[in-house]
Amino acid sequence: MRAVSPADIRLRDWIVSKIKAGSTPKERKPACLALNWIIEFLAKRNKQLAETTKDDLEGFLNGRQKRGVAPDTIGRLLSTLRNIFGVLLKHGIVKTNIALEVSRPRLYDPETDFEVDQSKIDEVIVIQTKATRNYPNNSSNRFMHSRRLAILHLSADCSASCTEMADLQLSDIRTNGNVILGKGTKRERTRKLPSEAAVALQDYLVQRRTNHPTDDQSFLISHRRPFHGLDVKHIARQIMLAVNSAGMSSKVLTPRKLQRAVGAASAKAGLGWSVGLRALAYRKVPALRTGSITSTELAQLLAEHHPLGRSAR
Repeated sequence: MRAVSPADIRLRDWIVSKIKAGSTPKERKPACLALNWIIEFLAKRNKQLAETTKDDLEGFLNGRQKRGVAPDTIGRLLSTLRNIFGVLLKHGIVKTNIALEVSRPRLYDPETDFEVDQSKIDEVIVIQTKATRNYPNNSSNRFMHSRRLAILHLSADCSASCTEMADLQLSDIRTNGNVILGKGTKRERTRKLPSEAAVALQDYLVQRRTNHPTDDQSFLISHRRPFHGLDVKHIARQIMLAVNSAGMSSKVLTPRKLQRAVGAASAKAGLGWSVGLRALAYRKVPALRTGSITSTELAQLLAEHHPLGRSAR
């Protein structure tokens, strides 16, 4: 094992300078992070960036995955590494783009992502509803439990991901019972809130307003997001706290399973890909067909049409 050398630092800065040309700050940041990570990893193997092999990259990505990094995030990291080694290849520092030889991780696991027992989801929601009602209105405990219940309903009934809930704005919750979901500034899906979910969300918003004693104007300006103060990991933790409170483990129910329950059940029950896949936030799919679909077929189909799963990228 060796320390990161000045030559490594100079090469990193040079690559970043090449990537900067014609790219946005948002595109450069992943490259800087990936370079730091891979250089530190190679230093432990007494190697420099130009000496990287396929085994090195696979070991690096496997190490990230063992730390709990999601497969789609690993896929984006691999795309960044391909761009980095593309720069090295273009300037003759390496002979081949070794990152192109590394295959992307499987984005979906049929059993992990789509085999969900709906009765378990119902049980978690019932237990969380009872826990919420045990506390008086306007108390801090009622606020926290009503928030957890609202998150459960949005995920289970609307297929909202943790990222979508973190990015949700108050203006996305419409008076007609619809909620508009999307990531960042993109709002791509409109879902109808079931009656129980609408009641739970409204109760949370009332408790939230009570626990933030400000006038309407400052409330809307400083707290435009219903789950203000919660990032993706915090929202996922709220789901797992509800699951654990129901006496279940992560083997039974996870945020990913909860989010995909509606779409997977619809597709597998023969309601058609139009219902199932759009519930899973995939709009561009092949010609729609009716008929049931297995978990394995569903996983393969989504992997083919996931932006990171396309071989052209």
